[in-house]
Amino acid sequence: MLGHIIEDGAREQAVVVGQVTRTSGDTIRWNGDLPPGCVGAPVFISTRLSGDSFKLVCLGVTLPADGHHAIASFDRIRAALNSLPSDTPPAFGETADHPRQVEPKRRWWQRRG
Repeated sequence: MLGHIIEDGAREQAVVVGQVTRTSGDTIRWNGDLPPGCVGAPVFISTRLSGDSFKLVCLGVTLPADGHHAIASFDRIRAALNSLPSDTPPAFGETADHPRQVEPKRRWWQRRG
């Protein structure tokens, strides 16, 4: 897991090594406690490739809990987002029909107008 461990007011980025399991209910859990500040952190697993190579795969993000923390996987995040009412206004005032217009950035030497 990649998180920000909170110690003495500092938020140092850290790699937290642990173990994940799949439950009988088809959820993924982080085994054990999380350091303070690591709730919501992305959880990765490594998969072996040929030779000494491997790749990291992000499983999702940790959720708050006592003991074994659930991991919100991306399929569950997508399902939750898709279940939102369609009449919910977009957070930044854009829609698919009217995307946000971005003006080209003016450099200091360019005239205005």
